[in-house]
Amino acid sequence: MNGNRPSERGVMGQPAAPVLVGTEDISLSGAELLAGAKAGFGAGVAMGLVAIVVSLSYSLGPWVPFNDVSGALVPQLRNLGAVFNAGSVFVGTLVHFSISVLLGILFAAIYSAWLKLTFKLGVPIVIGMAFGIMTWMAARYFVLPLLRTGVYGQPAFLLAHAVFGAALGGLYPLMRRPQA
Repeated sequence: MNGNRPSERGVMGQPAAPVLVGTEDISLSGAELLAGAKAGFGAGVAMGLVAIVVSLSYSLGPWVPFNDVSGALVPQLRNLGAVFNAGSVFVGTLVHFSISVLLGILFAAIYSAWLKLTFKLGVPIVIGMAFGIMTWMAARYFVLPLLRTGVYGQPAFLLAHAVFGAALGGLYPLMRRPQA
């Protein structure tokens, strides 16, 4: 918004309160999708660190999150618990970051191209957190039951998704800025 259009001026020529929805002039481009992918990767790092910290706080060991993620897709890895398994770490990491990047791209498309939301007032972080919680709901109640895994019924899984979303919302505007 450049502040020169009449709809953007308030009483006595003062700037009006920011309009949040549908105000940004953004088109879906490769640059937007790349920014979403980068933000998704960074949010995946944040989520993974939370998962490891939570796992350690329950004295489960650092490998449980890797084994849980890989076990959702490779049933042979499902019951490893806290045991280190290189294949599980590889599969878990690959799956986790692939999904994180795809969710980042989806977030960019929804946020910028479809809703055209403002990047002011912390809106991206709040919307990102809501997005993270919605992805938790989709995973918990639709995707994971189809895979016949119950490992994600833990409250920590919700916390990790909320952190993912907040990080995604915080990183996305930063990834959009031109690099100097």
